[in-house]
Amino acid sequence: MQDVGGEPLPSELWHGSPNGEVPDILLPAAEGGNWWRVIDPLMFERLDDEDLDADERHELDHECRTAYGNIAYEALRASSDPRHQHIASEYGLERLGEVVSILFVSADRHYVESTYGPAVEIDSEADGLLMAIYDENALKADSWILVFEAGAEFPLKDRPAPIFNR
Repeated sequence: MQDVGGEPLPSELWHGSPNGEVPDILLPAAEGGNWWRVIDPLMFERLDDEDLDADERHELDHECRTAYGNIAYEALRASSDPRHQHIASEYGLERLGEVVSILFVSADRHYVESTYGPAVEIDSEADGLLMAIYDENALKADSWILVFEAGAEFPLKDRPAPIFNR
């Protein structure tokens, strides 16, 4: 799989969890938290405002780089995939968090474990994965925001086969 910039994803992607546990399914971003933030799109235009001092510009830049709802929306809207465009137009920025979930991953297992806790390997070909967006906000390790359909199975790589009772 490639990210939205056309770059191939690393063969190993890791997600950290403080207690090492992961949910069975990915909740809608607006319900499950997942760092879902939406800001007024006009805030992005203010980055070019010459009247901002350095501190104001730095704070605004941080707000825009961590508005993951806006980032996912714009990537879906700009995608050449008609399904992605349909999701963006059908739900808009305001309701997108009801139908997608985001998962932060990194290729650097050590970084994930030292920052977030035990790491699990993520399947970058999992059902429900809509797109991968390079996370410009990640400063310490190459990281991506994976955008999934809400309700998709948590994308563990090498998930153990279910055990059926007889």
